[in-house]
Amino acid sequence: MAEPLKPGQLDPLDFLEIDQLLTGEERLLRDTVRQFVADKITPDVGEWFDEGTFPRELIKEMGDLGLLGMHLEGYGCAGTSAVAYGLAC
Repeated sequence: MAEPLKPGQLDPLDFLEIDQLLTGEERLLRDTVRQFVADKITPDVGEWFDEGTFPRELIKEMGDLGLLGMHLEGYGCAGTSAVAYGLAC
């Protein structure tokens, strides 16, 4: 287990130091999904909501990132952990 941060070093967005409990792969997945959402979804989500639409091309990009069916095993799916699936959702 990683060494806890010293007083004054606490991350204001991670009071419980959950980040230290994640594997490197889980942090990478979280950061990748976070960046994808910031770049591709957040700028236009309000407009899509108002119009009742969602761009189909983003579905392919989400698949390319391995986000679709990621918790399933077989069928070409990754079979990721429940933690990884929760981070991506």
